[in-house]
Amino acid sequence: MPASGHLEAYRSLLDLTRRMLDFAHREDIDALMQLEAERVACIAALPTLPVALPAAETEILRQLLLEIRACDAEVLAYLQPWRSHLEKFVKCLA
Repeated sequence: MPASGHLEAYRSLLDLTRRMLDFAHREDIDALMQLEAERVACIAALPTLPVALPAAETEILRQLLLEIRACDAEVLAYLQPWRSHLEKFVKCLA
């Protein structure tokens, strides 16, 4: 696969991650979970990267991965209070 194909796959992953963050901001958990399922499929389909990429493409990929990580961290930050609330609720039901 040409390097541009690798970059496009990671750009698609970043797009999904950004959309997940948008849904987290809007507290649309159902839409967020649906996108998470799409994201899992996208990750599973990511192409294997060649051992060596040109320096410019390596830098683009690095930036994409950093942004994906930052979005992931923000999504988790939004979900943590919601998760804690659900854990307390489930304990009350038990």
